[in-house]
Amino acid sequence: MLVCAIKDIHNAKAEICSGYVADYCKEHGIGVLAKGVRNAIDYEYEAEMARFNKKRNPDADTVLFFADDGFSTVSSSAVRQMHKDGKDVSALVPKCVYKKLCDINC
Repeated sequence: MLVCAIKDIHNAKAEICSGYVADYCKEHGIGVLAKGVRNAIDYEYEAEMARFNKKRNPDADTVLFFADDGFSTVSSSAVRQMHKDGKDVSALVPKCVYKKLCDINC
């Protein structure tokens, strides 16, 4: 679902890896990690991870993107539960993700 959600972002790629993401970036020549944060709790966690990754791989930077206020309390867990309960989540996810959810569970 992440692949379809970022398909229109130039030079963005979604991959699954095992181990440390900083090591994966080093092995594959990746210089930027893009992360989304919803609130101060997410920010603190991701800032700590960014510092850890920077120590393991000084050549990779982490860029944090803040959610719009309307999405600051939306989590993937909440969206999954709402969808499972039959609630409309179309306004909370990209169109292609919503379509995949419907293809899987509708």
